Amino acid sequence: MEMINVTVETGGVRRTLSYPGRVSLADVLRDAGVPFCAPCGGAGVCGGCRVLASGMMTEPDSFEKRAICGADILRGVRLACRAYAVGDAFVRAPEAPVTAADAAGTAETAKNVKKERGRYGVALDIGTTTVASSLVDLLTGERVREAAAFNPQAPWGADVISRIGAISEGKTTVAELSRLVRGTADALTAALGAPDGAPRVIVGNTVMVSLFAGVDPTPIGRAPFTPPELFGKYIGGDFFPRCAGAYFGSDAAAAVLAVRELTGGDFILCDVGTNGEVASYAGGRLCVTAAAAGPAFEGAGICCGMRAERGAIDSVRIESGRTVPHVIGGGEAKGICGSGLCDACACLLALGVIDKSGYMAEPYALADGVSLTPGDIRALQLAKGAVRAAVDIVCRGAQTDGVPIYMSGAFGSSLSARSCARIGLIPGGAREVVPIGNGALRGAELMLVSDAAKEEELALASSAEYVELSGSAGFERLFLRSLDF
Repeated sequence: MEMINVTVETGGVRRTLSYPGRVSLADVLRDAGVPFCAPCGGAGVCGGCRVLASGMMTEPDSFEKRAICGADILRGVRLACRAYAVGDAFVRAPEAPVTAADAAGTAETAKNVKKERGRYGVALDIGTTTVASSLVDLLTGERVREAAAFNPQAPWGADVISRIGAISEGKTTVAELSRLVRGTADALTAALGAPDGAPRVIVGNTVMVSLFAGVDPTPIGRAPFTPPELFGKYIGGDFFPRCAGAYFGSDAAAAVLAVRELTGGDFILCDVGTNGEVASYAGGRLCVTAAAAGPAFEGAGICCGMRAERGAIDSVRIESGRTVPHVIGGGEAKGICGSGLCDACACLLALGVIDKSGYMAEPYALADGVSLTPGDIRALQLAKGAVRAAVDIVCRGAQTDGVPIYMSGAFGSSLSARSCARIGLIPGGAREVVPIGNGALRGAELMLVSDAAKEEELALASSAEYVELSGSAGFERLFLRSLDF
């Protein structure tokens, strides 16, 4: 039997794999160990796993033709899960590098880190999409260096349910997903220049930290959604703070800790992403929940959606009755990320292109080759409706009128407060909306430096009133009510 040879290139490195018959490009990339974005986990319904390919392959199917513009199809853009090599072929996937940067004013300190064992530690936030980290001076509490990398589990889905499904269906294993994310965490630790044996505090949503620790998270994916482990302990020298529930992990609890450092009063916290985590702290009572917002806020499942990287429209304003987009890095727009999507929707509402129900008659061009479709607006409605309903749920019975709302996470911190209120993502009566960046990482840093902070996080997570939204009639009513703009 004549073998099919498929060459994979990423970051300038090429590798050729051989197969006895036709094979999907997604399987080739997985076999080559190349991280790539597959928001729907390979179900072929999101259009997010775009790669550049050539050679002997199946023709683009109807979904690919809808998801990819004609010009891109002509230059070889394909969906990895829908394109199959039927003969020798070539596929190029975007590189997912580890990026590291010195914190302000500490570059000289970073050069000397290796020489000072015991003085530095590492905070790690294991996100579903991105693994973020920082090097912390344990004597001063200062952040010395930062590094981030793409979560290599992404080929098995953009959300935790997709990854649990991949394990349950035998597509991958807990051990394999654990190996992948541990390898990335170790690479980040090395990129930070941390001394050998430096202490680490690891936070993340309950599924992510379970996978990191090698704990099977599949019970979280089915009723009664019981986590096999809530942590709050050391494992192999790494400290894992406590999770508050199945879908309110130690990352969100760490963000609560970070907000508590900023304010002594009541607050609402929103960590908006694929899994929207929401907390209300009022009168000493902490009420928490999480809503499956879906990947729209990450740019996935959106016609021209992309991550917040060079070429992405990240904000939109109105000027002389027209929308004016801002593109990360300048130059031509390649797509739109979550913050740009929210801004664009708010602007189109103001211009009357979209009505209160979300109706939009036809696609709207934001830039050459970048448009918003009625389907994109619907996806945003579903995502923001889930988060807003979760906010309303945790605020029930609490005096939260006029309290500040803290927005955590890379996406949440890049949002325009005005746009958030205009589309109904957050209550319009909030006293102020405060972006705090990566609150989870900041909370992990506090626990890295202080045992008292570890104890406070444990107390917060243990005493939190966790509201399970799945199957809740009250949540469904609020969700439906929250869909309108």
